Parts: sequence; C-alpha cells; structure tokens
Amino acid sequence: MTETPVGRWEWLSLAIVAVLFAGLRVPLFTAPGLLLGWNSDAALFGLMARAMRSGTDFPLFFWGQFYLGTLTSMLAAAVSVVLPAQEIGPLAVRLAAAVELATAIAFYWLALRRMFGPTPAMVAAAGLVAGPSFVFFFTTAAIGNELFVIAAVMLWYFTRATFLRRGEWFVAGLLCGVAMWLHQGAVFLIAATAVALIVERRLTIRNVALAVAGAAIGYLPTLLSLLRNDPLLYTRTTAGWSVAHILDNLVETARSDLWLLFADSSIVGIATTLCLLFLATIGLRASPSSRAKTIAILTLAFSAAFYLFTTYPYPGAVRYISPVVPLVYGFAAYGVTVWRQAAGARGALAVGLTAVIAAGLYLPRYREARAVAAGRSEQYSNWPGAFDPRPVLAELRRGRYAVCYGEVWVAHKLEFLSDPTVRFAVVRSVHRTLAQSLTFIDRPGPKCFVENSGSVRALDAEEERMWAGAVRLRAEKMRRAAPKPWWQRLF
Repeated sequence: MTETPVGRWEWLSLAIVAVLFAGLRVPLFTAPGLLLGWNSDAALFGLMARAMRSGTDFPLFFWGQFYLGTLTSMLAAAVSVVLPAQEIGPLAVRLAAAVELATAIAFYWLALRRMFGPTPAMVAAAGLVAGPSFVFFFTTAAIGNELFVIAAVMLWYFTRATFLRRGEWFVAGLLCGVAMWLHQGAVFLIAATAVALIVERRLTIRNVALAVAGAAIGYLPTLLSLLRNDPLLYTRTTAGWSVAHILDNLVETARSDLWLLFADSSIVGIATTLCLLFLATIGLRASPSSRAKTIAILTLAFSAAFYLFTTYPYPGAVRYISPVVPLVYGFAAYGVTVWRQAAGARGALAVGLTAVIAAGLYLPRYREARAVAAGRSEQYSNWPGAFDPRPVLAELRRGRYAVCYGEVWVAHKLEFLSDPTVRFAVVRSVHRTLAQSLTFIDRPGPKCFVENSGSVRALDAEEERMWAGAVRLRAEKMRRAAPKPWWQRLF
C-alpha cells in the first residue's frame, strides 16, 4: 500500500496515544511503585548499566553470555546522565524501558500504516499502548524489550524498502545482524522476509553479498563476546524433545499462553482475545496481497511453529514471539475498518467488538499498574522471591551488610534496589555472576543470608566459611566441566 502524508487528525491522535501511554504508567514511575514490581532478571539490566557507567565493564552480550543484547542497559546508562542524581536505579531502567516500548509502538504504527492505511494503524497503535499483560510488563520489569523494538524497526524497513537499490540490501543485513545480537527471536521475521524476497525474485549474488556484509557488521557484538571465554558464565539448558513434551506445549498454549499472548488469561482476557482473533481473521481475508502481508503471515507461522513444536520456550514465555502481537492487532484493526464500512449489523458489531477489546486491554492494565504500587505484583512467573522488598532493604541497611548470600531469585533484585548497594554472592540456584561472587565472598565486614521468603539472617564465622566454600566448590566444578575456548578447539 502506498503511504499518504500524515494528516492533522493523525498528529492529534498520536498526541492522545502518547498521553494514554504515559497516564497508564504513572504508578510505575512514582513512589512507592518505583521500588516495586521488580524481579531478578530485570535487575540484571540495571546492574549491567551500573557497570557501564562506572567503567568496570562494558558487556556487549549480557556479560559475555549468549542470551540477550544489552540495549536496555545502554539506554539506562545514557538516561541516568540527565537524571538529577545521575544514578542508575529503578527510574533510569524504567525510563529506558518506556523509551524502548514507545519507540517500538511508533515503528509498528509506521509499518502498519503502510500495510493497512492510517485508520487501522492508529487503532492498532492505541491497542499496543495498553497491550497484553506481558507487553505492559516490559515497563514494570524490562525483560524482552529488545526483541519487541528491533522487530518494529525491521518490520517498518522491510515493508517500505523496494530492495531494488543496493544500499537497501546492506541496511537490511545490518538490521538483521543487530537484531540477532539483541534477541534471537528476530530470526522468524528475518526468515519470513527472506522467503518473501525469494518469491519476488529479488535475490542476486551481489544483493546477498551486500546483506551478508551488513549482517556481519551488525553481529559484531556477538562475535566480540566470543573472545570472552569465561567458563563461569551462565549456560541455558532446555528440555529434550519428545512427543509428550509437544503435547504438553499444545495443552498449555490452549489453556493459558494463547490468551496471555494477546491479552491475559482471565475471563476478560479470553473474551478480548477471541474478539481480536475474530476481527484479525476478517482483516487477514480482506487485506490485499503484498510483500508486507506475506511477511506478516510467514512471521506468524514461523513463530507459532517455534512456540508449539520446540522445547526452548517454557510455559508463559510468550515474550519470545512478541512481534506476533502487533501483527495480529494490525489485522484486527483492518478487520474493524472493513466491517465498519459495511452497512447494517456488521458495522454495529465492529464498533461493539472494538469497545470490548478496548475495555479488555485498558482496564486490566490500569489495575495492574496500581497493583504494582500496592505491592501485589512481586510474583514473577512461578519463580521464588515474591515479597515486598522494602522491609528487607531496611533490614539490610540496619545490619550494615556489604555482602550477603542468597539464591538468584532474590540476589540480583535486592542488589539492584539496595542503596547503598549490597553485593550478593549467589548460591543454591542458577548462576549468572559466579565470577563476581568469588570476589565478593572475600570482602571484609558483616555478611548475611537472605531466604527466598525475604527473611534476613546474620551469618556467624562458621556459616560464612560454609557458604564461601560452597561458592568456591561450584566454581571449581564449572571450571573442570567447561569446554576449551573455541580457538583452542580449532587445533
């Protein structure tokens, strides 16, 4: 679809969308909500941002780990420069997350505007402002933001580029390389675009070479991270493939994850999702054929196949396929437009379904933001550590602890939120910072242990030696089990 100039009504609508975006999130940026709703995974991005600001580290790939890029941390470090205290705390990270989300919505609006026209794109953008619960959670605890924002930029570029000029192939490759550094979930959109271009017969050796050159440059952070061969870094494990596991995936998706993907798993969320999928089906059938439509359909298909038939995602991890959301919202918005223009009952039904969807997205997100401020949103998935951190932080300050022990579920969260910072040595669970823990356990001063329930226990000398020994033993086991560096395996 050919783009038309942005009209006056669109600029006014975008201003309203911006107000809605900020208004929904006020409790997350004011006391007491600013200290609440965090989890250990999100806190890691804040800790990385602190390392960047202090100059002690500049992790390009999640402290050298093959997990996620560090865009959120880089933005938080940049945002902190303009904050009054210039500190990297909850405000800096949440502002960075909000910038990412707002940027993503803007690029999805541009892409969907080209695909479906101004009105459906604006309707979809307004829906994304509230969005499903997991997208709203991107602001509360910044986990998965990188995929959502880079997919928006790629979708916009891939749907507007003609791919008749050589420079477009280089830029497309550069975006793909950056995307694969930021989050591997971008591969579904990349694969979908590649197939669409093959169908259009746009591939030539020269074009592919330019794209590969751009991708190599964009992927440099990942390549540089390989030089940091640290055997103590976190390694993710996945379940083995089996028919039983796939059947469990299908059941869990039908029971919960499908509704989480587009709204939430409540009765209201289920009704909202059904309305969205109904309208999206109409929009899918009515929208004209185009490269953009082919990319959208293939992205949906590849994402669904990955989520249902692989063992990588765990139940509830719908953020791994977050680009599915704006695409379905876009088709649904186009379906609303098609039926709204129809005479009789269809037009009225389109208005009614839109009202149901708006209420089903905005009212639950309004309540979720206030639940954070009320201290009722500390539970993250099924992981431990679901307690109000404020009493624990107060006890850590009273005890004047410089170093404490705890499981990963509480350690990073409390270290990030504590002021002055209490450093944590992680024990008894998965470990992302074992190398740092080895330095913390040798620091002088009183130490404590924080249970997953939030209770704090001062350690005597014998207990301190026991936990320090456990950290050293784990490090030694990991060193013995670690494979040789990749450059040594070449010979």
